[in-house]
Amino acid sequence: MKRGHFLLIFLVITIFSLVPYTVEPLPIPYPREADVYVPKYWYCQETKGCPNGYMCRDGVWVPSFTTTIPMWIFGVTNKYERGGVLNFREYPDYTCRAHCVESIPVLYTADVIYVPYYGGDYLPEDVPITYLPPGEYIVTSPSFAVYYNVKIWFFPDRGGPKKMSAALETDKEKYGKEDTSVIYTLQVTDEDTKEYIQVDKIFGKIVLPDNTEKTVTTEDWAWNEEEELYVYCWDFLNDEGKCSDPKEGSYSCELTAKKKYYEDARAGVDFAVCYHVEIDLEFDKDIPKYSLGEPVEMTVYVTDENGSPVTVGVESVLVLPNGEVKTDLSWTQTEPGTYSTSYTPVQEGVHHITVGVKENIICYLKEASSEFYVKACEEAHVDLEIIGTTINEPVTFVLTVTDGAGNGLSGGEIESGVYLIDNPPVALSWSDLGNGVYEAVYTPSEVGFYTICGTVIIFEETGCFRGFFDGSFIVEEKKLPDLVIRNEDIRVYSESGEDITENSKLPLGETVTISVTVWNIGDASAENFWVVILIDGNLVYKESVVVLAAGESILIECMWAFNHSGCYTISAAADPPEGII
Repeated sequence: MKRGHFLLIFLVITIFSLVPYTVEPLPIPYPREADVYVPKYWYCQETKGCPNGYMCRDGVWVPSFTTTIPMWIFGVTNKYERGGVLNFREYPDYTCRAHCVESIPVLYTADVIYVPYYGGDYLPEDVPITYLPPGEYIVTSPSFAVYYNVKIWFFPDRGGPKKMSAALETDKEKYGKEDTSVIYTLQVTDEDTKEYIQVDKIFGKIVLPDNTEKTVTTEDWAWNEEEELYVYCWDFLNDEGKCSDPKEGSYSCELTAKKKYYEDARAGVDFAVCYHVEIDLEFDKDIPKYSLGEPVEMTVYVTDENGSPVTVGVESVLVLPNGEVKTDLSWTQTEPGTYSTSYTPVQEGVHHITVGVKENIICYLKEASSEFYVKACEEAHVDLEIIGTTINEPVTFVLTVTDGAGNGLSGGEIESGVYLIDNPPVALSWSDLGNGVYEAVYTPSEVGFYTICGTVIIFEETGCFRGFFDGSFIVEEKKLPDLVIRNEDIRVYSESGEDITENSKLPLGETVTISVTVWNIGDASAENFWVVILIDGNLVYKESVVVLAAGESILIECMWAFNHSGCYTISAAADPPEGII
């Protein structure tokens, strides 16, 4: 018997030791108290004149409350012997200078019951609780004045609160004054399970453009079982049952959702009631069809409900054929309510543009949308001719642009540049000579290898043409011809062909052949020059030379008879100065 009893106890202990122990993230059910700091005989309360409910004491913000542990707030002890609401605001990190003048955000809002000074037996499941993390706060209340002897009652936290998040939306971002309601939706999500959940309480306010308010409570909301969210249909009326005056303007809604054992979730949303406008968008073509590279000119006319021009400016969204979105078009106001812009398309296809009025303090309801079509250009044939490649002398570029049938294409727009290695490009200015011929001139100041490239585009009523061109050239120092006739290049031959240059005695009346060799020892060809032969300085023969290449020579001959005795001097010159010929 004893042995069996021992075994039974052993088994029971073993079973219990295998059961895991888990701690629920719930408050510890032992109420505790903490003091709120307020100077003696002072008190503070949220009022219409002091909506943030704080005061300054020697630079310190009061009432203040500091906790080093997480806690669940549930009660308050005060002279009024009543509960209400406590707002825990962010404690500023700078010195307090004046009572009630700054707007300090509320971080946590706690519903609290009245707790007698001596406390009592309270359990978390029986009272409203609000999670408050460690920190320093300004604690205020719209329900009662916070005196220097106020105590806060709480349950210490065990494991932290459950988490939830809230998303608040409206059915539209912009409304017109003819709209009679706004549909709010509030969806709350459990952050651990990601399930949509219902909450215990929803409260907050809507601020209207005239700074009046509409208080929002749990009773305003209806639970939509199918979509698992709350719905509130608001009629634009404030707490006094009136619309904002004017109705147009910005509206904001801030809400807090509360659920037992969860940290509060806050959500907000803004929307606007906008003025109506008329927006007309026009293109510079009756049928908005353009070619690639052709500027698209657009004009917008904006008037308000009374027909008066709207002068606050416009903005646009341009969607390109590939889906790219451009919002950087610059619109210029040419006169009140009239705006223009230009866009040069780089993609083929349908372009969508939407234009609206810039929203500054107020907004406008209407937008204008339209589209224009861009097609690719036909290919143009471009021939480039480069004339002249000498440093410090003009280089002429000649473009001949034709269509597929060889017809010249004039009226083109040319973008081009001349490039020298390690130097910035130089843009060229082109002259349209007509019939598809264009000319540009550039004077190089350095020797080297140059390239030229560019595009030409021609817009016509039925379409456009686009062509590309490139080329290269080498700029060198200027090359010159150098014509030389040496003494030994002048020879005299007798009728028999004997070289008698050195024989100074000739028979009277004999006809001789005078031979002159002209050399070009320069770097360039010599063109269109004269060679002359003179006897005793008198011209006896001249001959025109069309071209003499560098390094080449040419032989010039003439016949002459000496009919008078005497001593003669024969000379020759190539490219002689004016006056000799």
